[in-house]
Amino acid sequence: MLANSGGVTVSYFEWLKNLSHVEMGMLNRRWEQQSNRTILDIVQRATGSKKLALDESLSGASEKQIVYTALDEMMSTSFREIADLAKERGVCLRTAAYIRSVENIHKTEKASGNMF
Repeated sequence: MLANSGGVTVSYFEWLKNLSHVEMGMLNRRWEQQSNRTILDIVQRATGSKKLALDESLSGASEKQIVYTALDEMMSTSFREIADLAKERGVCLRTAAYIRSVENIHKTEKASGNMF
């Protein structure tokens, strides 16, 4: 279940992007560029270097890099949770993933007030 969820997760990111009509990373790209330039200036002053060739890394993360990073974080976190649950309950990873899914559905239903 977890291995098959990557495409669905990326589709969710795309849906969020389309809802807000905002490019992924647009909100923090300028801050990231300025932060990178500040760090570069400090390094240049400390080393006495006139110019370091880091223009590519100063531009900030691309949309693809942001999506891959977010996907990696979500999948890694989910796997850790499922592996911990499998160990705790003494079940295989597949069963733990199923348990986690049902628990999440129950939690969402309970929070929304739509319990049957």
